[in-house]
Amino acid sequence: MIRISRARRNALYRSLRADLKEFHQLLDLADSRDPEKIEECEQIGRRLVDLLRLIQDGGIGWGYPDGDGPHELTLPPEELRRIIEAERGSLASLEETFRAERDEFEEPWQRARKGREACNSILDQLRGRAQ
Repeated sequence: MIRISRARRNALYRSLRADLKEFHQLLDLADSRDPEKIEECEQIGRRLVDLLRLIQDGGIGWGYPDGDGPHELTLPPEELRRIIEAERGSLASLEETFRAERDEFEEPWQRARKGREACNSILDQLRGRAQ
């Protein structure tokens, strides 16, 4: 039996729950006759079945249970490995996408943060003079 901490279970659950939004994409593609879109439907469908299996039957469960003890995952090891490796790959791709976006906005964000800190410093000094 594989055990994970409640914090890791909750982190995985949040990720799986966010992935379930792919149902909308699946529905958008489901009526197509285009073989590429049908293939995409099959890929999304398989992924969603796996995610639901992990939540429903694999021990993740729904919601946020009370307590902080370890959480047992109950799928057979090979099935669990396949699903978790796919989820890890999906999360790595998502992380790369966000990293690229973060890098693009890091400089303007830092500039805004430093500018805001300068404004705060000036306002703090002005408050001190007003008293």
